Amino acid sequence: PSTASFTLQNTGGTPLSWTAANTQAWVTLWATGGTLNPGASTTVGMSINSVANTYATGSYNDTITFTNTTNGSGNTTRPISLTISPPSNLSVTPANSNVGFAAGTTTFNVSNTGGGTLSWWTSITSGSDWLAITSGSSGVNTGTITTAFQANSGASPRQAVIQVTAYGTTTTVKNVTVTQAAGQLSLAVSGQRLVAKAWLIQREYCKLTLTVDNPAGIAVAQFVVYRKPADQGYQAVQVLAGSSMQSGQLIVNDTYLEKGITYTYQVKAVDSLGGILSTSNEITL
Repeated sequence: PSTASFTLQNTGGTPLSWTAANTQAWVTLWATGGTLNPGASTTVGMSINSVANTYATGSYNDTITFTNTTNGSGNTTRPISLTISPPSNLSVTPANSNVGFAAGTTTFNVSNTGGGTLSWWTSITSGSDWLAITSGSSGVNTGTITTAFQANSGASPRQAVIQVTAYGTTTTVKNVTVTQAAGQLSLAVSGQRLVAKAWLIQREYCKLTLTVDNPAGIAVAQFVVYRKPADQGYQAVQVLAGSSMQSGQLIVNDTYLEKGITYTYQVKAVDSLGGILSTSNEITL
């Protein structure tokens, strides 16, 4: 305890004077002397003062001496001991958890790498719209924080911040993060160069097959088909309505091609602001 008290009593038949003394600076006596009439008693208190805050980790001892200065009868001592433990220290590992775009869970370990008792609790300061703490929201000394996150259907990575606050020897705040990868969207184009005949009229055209792999369900505003003749630049020749389908194929027919000229095709997926989400391979027909 940080304080203690001792009762002094005069069990004799005449008044007596007494003193109380100690030697260490970290002990404060509430009274250091007085007089007791026959049968009377008094209480002497002591406390551990702020000097103890300057001491290093370890054990320290002091002695309080009670002296009957009238006749010496009943002189006695009381030992006082002080133990200073290492300060508590909050540790949260890992500092960051990198996760994929799909929904899932991830964990963080909390521990007290110092002394004493450390009480802690958690809160989400950023990213609470897609990440939640499912267990380990608070604890004492050690514990595991488990979080659950939703799938990232965006084309950019995102990050959530978890704050761990601990009360122990001092107040400590640590932030850890969950970084989620961007949703995946890939395009692949294949095709054939064909000839269509109607009576005596025939024309060449390219039949393109666009394969979409979009497991995150990223919203695509448009699929833009680009074509370039040999040794020339790309030009957009068709625009298809976008979608958030996870997988599938789209068929594109490019007509009125000039005979004897090769054409190279490429398809890009763009968002509502015109930003490129994914670009397919090139195919020459």
